[in-house]
Amino acid sequence: GGGLHAAVAGAVVITGPTITNNAAALEGGGFRFVGGATLSMTQSTVADNTAATAAGGLFSNGAISITESAFERNTATAGAGGLWLGVGSVVTAQSVDFVDNAGGAHSGAVVLAGVTHDFDGGRVEGNQANFAGGFNVADGATTIENMVFTSNESFTSSAGGLASQFAATLVVRDSEFTANTSAVAGGGLWIAGGAATRGRVVVTGNNAGRGGGVNAGAGPVTIENSTISGNAGDFGGGLATIGPVLLTNTTLYGNAATTDGGGLLADGTAGSTPDITLQNTLIVSNTDAAGADNCAVGAGGGSFTSEDGNLSDDATCTALTQPADQSNTAAGLDTALADNGGPTLTHALQSGSAAIDAAVGTNCPAADQRGAPRVGTCDIGAVEFGSTPPGS
Repeated sequence: GGGLHAAVAGAVVITGPTITNNAAALEGGGFRFVGGATLSMTQSTVADNTAATAAGGLFSNGAISITESAFERNTATAGAGGLWLGVGSVVTAQSVDFVDNAGGAHSGAVVLAGVTHDFDGGRVEGNQANFAGGFNVADGATTIENMVFTSNESFTSSAGGLASQFAATLVVRDSEFTANTSAVAGGGLWIAGGAATRGRVVVTGNNAGRGGGVNAGAGPVTIENSTISGNAGDFGGGLATIGPVLLTNTTLYGNAATTDGGGLLADGTAGSTPDITLQNTLIVSNTDAAGADNCAVGAGGGSFTSEDGNLSDDATCTALTQPADQSNTAAGLDTALADNGGPTLTHALQSGSAAIDAAVGTNCPAADQRGAPRVGTCDIGAVEFGSTPPGS
């Protein structure tokens, strides 16, 4: 604890200050809370602190609450630049920004290894590390809502924006992953273990060797009412997986791979069983080196399963054989990723689109990515044509 060290049970309340230019030989350059100490921090800035191991900004293994605060330009040689929540920790964070922090092998901004972690609002921007440029969800149950992950970078390994691994469970809602990069896999998100669910999320403009937008591992991954658009990679421009992935009412548009799997890539490794299950999903204008490539199975093997109501504008999604599936069919999709209402950007359907009223109703969520109600026979993809989101 370079600035403040609390090692016994007790409550610490911090309101308003800037905690800056402190250093620790081990963990917690700004401050360190262990031994039952708790923290409530409001409208504070933790900036330009350094540590040799875990957490340039704040290290804690207790209960903490952070509101309307920022972690900026903190560094840790081996750990997480901004915040490290260790075993036993519980965090509630509202409107907290993590900007331009730098870490080593664990994360640029945040490591979450506690019991529960709830984040609502804030930006994770410009953070850098060898692994997990933004967040590293390493254990416990994490919920992320209304957050923007942008321009984070993993220099030598995976997870440009966010990593989720080991036994961690992750839920992400109403959030954006844009322009994150990874040297290896998972430009936007790298999900290697546990269970992960994403709803009403946009993943766009990310880049990685494998899984430019999303790289999924062995744990089950569920993606609903989301948009994966304009991502790039060598393998799996939009999404690559070695495990089970379920896509429901999701739109994949304009992703690109330099080698294979422009949109979706199922590509196993020894002992893995990758399968991508599609429900009411719209897959449009994804490409690889050979041209149109919405769906691909890699050299390691894998499979696709259709639960009906999907549309692909090329013939590569050969699993689309159910009665309401449409293969090699023009989508009538607005190519601009735009503000069509709701918390995240989307691709709207054009009037007369083959996706309108063409989904299988038993699989439809009650609302679309924008929060607009699904009406009648719902539409394929993330956006319901002609339906208005709340507050519009």
